[in-house]
Amino acid sequence: KKTIDTRLVVSDCGSLIHALGKWVNEMLQPIMLTQKTYFKNTPELIKLLRDLGPIPSNASIFTYDAIKMYPSIKTEECTIP
Repeated sequence: KKTIDTRLVVSDCGSLIHALGKWVNEMLQPIMLTQKTYFKNTPELIKLLRDLGPIPSNASIFTYDAIKMYPSIKTEECTIP
């Protein structure tokens, strides 16, 4: 039977880290919005790509995703003794 890859989901709502993340987001928003590489969402990305015109035949557009990124990290190899 084939298994389905899943991702761990942990809620941090109301935690200190959540509050810190909100603060960091607020501080970085003005900087992020000025970046030439920033796009708001998928429809905006699609529009940007269409506005480029024809894509050369030797060009590739791709995406990638990390599956089980954190659970697969061998923490014993990443820590300094």
